Amino acid sequence: NRRDMEASPGRLARYIVLKTLYERAFPRWLEAREAETLNGWIGRAADRATVAARHINKDENAAARMAGLVRLADGKGIADFTDRLAAETASEYRVQRGYDSDPAVARKQAKHIEDLRCDVVGQAFEAYLADVARKLAWTMNDPPGGPLPDEKKASLETAAPPAEDAGAEAEEDWLARLYFLLHMLPVEEVGGLRHQLRKWSVLEREPDSVLEREPDADVEAIERILGLYLDMHDAKFEGGDGVAGAEALTDLFTSPAQFRRVCPEDGAGNGGHVPWRGLREMLRFGGGEPRLMWAFRKWPIGDGMVDGLNALEATVAEAHKQREDLHAKWAGKKGFSRKDKDEYRAALETVVVHRHLAAHVQLVNHARLHRLAMAVLARLADYAGLWERDLYFTTLALIRLENGKPEDVFRSRELEWLREGRIVDALKELKKNADGSEPAVGTALQRLFGKGILTGGGTVSVRRDLLHFNMLQRKANEPFNLTTAVNDTRKLMAYDRKLKNAVSRSIIELLAREGLDLAWEMKDHQLAGAVLKTRQAVHLGGAKVGGGPITEDLHGPEFTAMAAALFGGEARAAT
Repeated sequence: NRRDMEASPGRLARYIVLKTLYERAFPRWLEAREAETLNGWIGRAADRATVAARHINKDENAAARMAGLVRLADGKGIADFTDRLAAETASEYRVQRGYDSDPAVARKQAKHIEDLRCDVVGQAFEAYLADVARKLAWTMNDPPGGPLPDEKKASLETAAPPAEDAGAEAEEDWLARLYFLLHMLPVEEVGGLRHQLRKWSVLEREPDSVLEREPDADVEAIERILGLYLDMHDAKFEGGDGVAGAEALTDLFTSPAQFRRVCPEDGAGNGGHVPWRGLREMLRFGGGEPRLMWAFRKWPIGDGMVDGLNALEATVAEAHKQREDLHAKWAGKKGFSRKDKDEYRAALETVVVHRHLAAHVQLVNHARLHRLAMAVLARLADYAGLWERDLYFTTLALIRLENGKPEDVFRSRELEWLREGRIVDALKELKKNADGSEPAVGTALQRLFGKGILTGGGTVSVRRDLLHFNMLQRKANEPFNLTTAVNDTRKLMAYDRKLKNAVSRSIIELLAREGLDLAWEMKDHQLAGAVLKTRQAVHLGGAKVGGGPITEDLHGPEFTAMAAALFGGEARAAT
């Protein structure tokens, strides 16, 4: 855990190496494993689960639910395994009892499928580490604790360069080789390297008593390569550089002085905790100021908030440690008393207040709210894509039912648009019948998708607003209401009742994954009266020792209120 890693740099290094291997090199290795090897891991996982089920249930005939769930045929690989598990998960979700879906119950119901996935991948990673152990043998053993050694255990100078790196040809493409090697490092580490290199370069260029040193050409080349890598990954160094146009964030504070305390120009103070990357993404859509500034201004960051956060900084570390110690005592079942529970509650309160206050003062709430709004709009844009897909294939099906061909309905230009997938443009002007009447295909489309679907003010205007994110491009004084956008999307999908109902359900589930509960009421077939609550985490397994269970709000009141404002609703306290 975090405390163990802080006490043992070797363990932290091991974790970073294992995580990097797992995310980068391991997937390629796993893709090359054959079905026979994968089936061996699948069978081993099922056998382990079966043994555990028989031991727990005291039944020699019991069998684990994952037993016999998946077996791969020859020629199949890990992608087929994950696809099969995805299909099984969908089946489990579909057979829930009752009308209303419950994601939490569904995940619990399908837990055996996720357990199988984890067991197989865990065995695969163990085999991978054994396969590469000759190069990274130390990752298989827990390193000794304590501080870093005083003396170096190895030196780059003692390593002979590879034979293929020798010669003039290798000298010419060393920058290309460096760029390749950078992809083995986390982006944040590359940013830190460039920062240190720039700092070193500035110090080296300081004039001495005689002359100023010329810039090193190799150093400049390395800086360009590091900068290229960071630009390609859209990840700048999260330090004092901040973001271009950050002055637009001044209005988030009650005074410019407080803004500079949190976002100093030199990167000192709390500036390192500000999510510059998320704020930079937010400012891209602002046209001078963030599109959500109207919501941000309702809950400004005052002097008392900044001072309160600074005061808590001195006590939160001790509160973290006390909470972790008490949690370990509870987990170890070593006489956890009511007094311990009260102390745990008090320590947790300090931690939660600090976290909520830091999220608002350091602009984490603001970047998170923008990301939430973008996620909702992106989900609604997906429905616009579904509408366009269904319109396309319905058009082709109707032409087929009329025993015709696309050439009978579309002119040459519209036919070309049809081939390019531009169904909306292609349908704007269909060929008339010989008597000048509307073609049967056009009449049938209006019957299915609504009259005037392609005219001004029709449902096609909803599709255009969703796909082009027009809500983000309107003026700041124009309304921003996600409930209105959801209602418009429901109107767009009205041709399919299940899809229409899925619109609101998918947004509710999206917010649930972000730790928010969203509910509407129905008025005249329109969603209205949005109510948002923060979800809560239950601590100590809901321990009954001394009073009720200890709960923690996942979000602070400011973020919950701002999120409710996006939906034109209200925030309520969690119950």
